[in-house]
Amino acid sequence: MATTTVPEVTKKTAPVTLTPNAVAKVPILVLMALLCCWPPQALQASDLDSKFFPPNADTKTALVNALTTAQNSNRRLMVIYQGSWCNLCPEFQRDIAAKDKSGSLDAAYVVVVTKTEDLKDLQEFAQHLDPDLKLTPDNGPLITVFDKDGSFLDSRTAARMMENGQLSSTKIDKLVERWKLLPPASDLFKAGLANVQSSSKRGIVQFGADWCKYCHMMDKFFEQSAASPVLSKYYVRILIDYERNEGAPQLAARLGENGNDGLPWWVMLDAGGTPLANSPAPQGNIGFPTEEDERVYFMSVVQSTAKGITPEELAVVNKALDDYMAKPGSK
Repeated sequence: MATTTVPEVTKKTAPVTLTPNAVAKVPILVLMALLCCWPPQALQASDLDSKFFPPNADTKTALVNALTTAQNSNRRLMVIYQGSWCNLCPEFQRDIAAKDKSGSLDAAYVVVVTKTEDLKDLQEFAQHLDPDLKLTPDNGPLITVFDKDGSFLDSRTAARMMENGQLSSTKIDKLVERWKLLPPASDLFKAGLANVQSSSKRGIVQFGADWCKYCHMMDKFFEQSAASPVLSKYYVRILIDYERNEGAPQLAARLGENGNDGLPWWVMLDAGGTPLANSPAPQGNIGFPTEEDERVYFMSVVQSTAKGITPEELAVVNKALDDYMAKPGSK
């Protein structure tokens, strides 16, 4: 089926909670949670051994203040782990400082830079976040991103943002954009439903993500294929980023998504917001329909939900699917 599995960190799992008492122990908190189980459960600092990241007054104050600021300003928390072992750290810090001056980083994140001299412990921590992540003096610092509720989202080394032997501003920008929070999903849904109500159309709410191949395929089909005029005649699209629009997983669940369907996930609505049909077929979530049985299901949904659609218009949509899937590299 033409869907992309949502990474575990973006699903509706219990977050690794960074309470004011626990926030100074961010690394060991995440490390212990990942060691024992996934999804991580909320833990208290008093339950954990703090030897990995011995808190000091300055660090604890910085992290507590950063998390509080993130929560109050609808931003995420970026924690950068560096030390004297790190060859790229001075250059990376210059680039990050430039982003701070431009305002692009500060608008999306509260940034905390921590100094960790025990490289061995930091390497172990990095591998528990991502088994394929090999932290070395030549590819550090380690950059992590946490949601404003303290749940872990991403980790990477500075080397992933290198190009032609130098740090790439473009790749740093992509990291900043990757986890930047967008407007709340509920606001987009409310505005989209108002558009549905002011028209004679149905609504289609599509949950996707920037990295999702089939989400982009569905976008192109709705916006650039021969079916576009027909589909826009009968539907108002409401696009929700599953990771970056705050509350997107909760909205998807309210509309019928079970948390394991993959992306894209979509649902057709009437003007009152009542679901009429969604992308999960008997065989599972079809996402963007690439297989014959998925296309049959998709066409049946269009036929049953697009009020007044004619046989000729249905034929246009069906042929557009044929033409789209006949293109090289479409699957």
